[in-house]
Amino acid sequence: MRYFEQQLGELSGPKPILYASYSKVADGDGSQGGVLPKQIFMHWDRNDLEKEVEKSEFVEKTIWFFAHEVAHLYQKSSKGQIYAAENQSWLHEGGANWFAANAILVLYPDKKEYVNKKVERYKEHCVKGLADGPLIEAASRGRFDLYYTCGLLIHRGIELAAQRRQKQQENTYTIWKKFRHEVELGAPSELSTFLTVVENETSKELVSTITNMINTRSSEPPSLVNQLFDEM
Repeated sequence: MRYFEQQLGELSGPKPILYASYSKVADGDGSQGGVLPKQIFMHWDRNDLEKEVEKSEFVEKTIWFFAHEVAHLYQKSSKGQIYAAENQSWLHEGGANWFAANAILVLYPDKKEYVNKKVERYKEHCVKGLADGPLIEAASRGRFDLYYTCGLLIHRGIELAAQRRQKQQENTYTIWKKFRHEVELGAPSELSTFLTVVENETSKELVSTITNMINTRSSEPPSLVNQLFDEM
């Protein structure tokens, strides 16, 4: 939380309460999380948590899980949480994932390989998912998970492009703060506002790539995803 405060400012009032719960489910192998004002929720459905907690992989997943949920608290503006429409959920879910990745790289530098491998898995997952349709249709196809994976890649590509253009002065947090500022001035909390900020900080070409990824079914999803990191 101190890390996110340094990047995005302090939360008003007391620190949030963490609610962590566990259900021993015979065929369970999942988790769910979420946030409300001043509250963070983390829940596991497993049949082997007692053994799982001894594994380094579970610890790494839990650090990421927690960082993602905490990041949501810091995405808000003075007008409340910045959540777009469901079919634009990559904006906040992908953003929270990339915030989490950055936090882990800074706070746990020995976890760099874990983060890099996770990003590569996300890339494979996103490419496979986009083969069935554009990102804007993911929720209606029951593929909300793509907003986490493809969303992370989009935010990562934006950050890299901004750093190339601004010579390392920009990062994912400065871009989010500019988006937040526009919302606080009265702009809608939605994709169009965010992409206007992105275009100002990167290029029209990158925004065009992102827009195609969101709205257009591609015959070559790998090429489309790779363009995120090729645009200057």
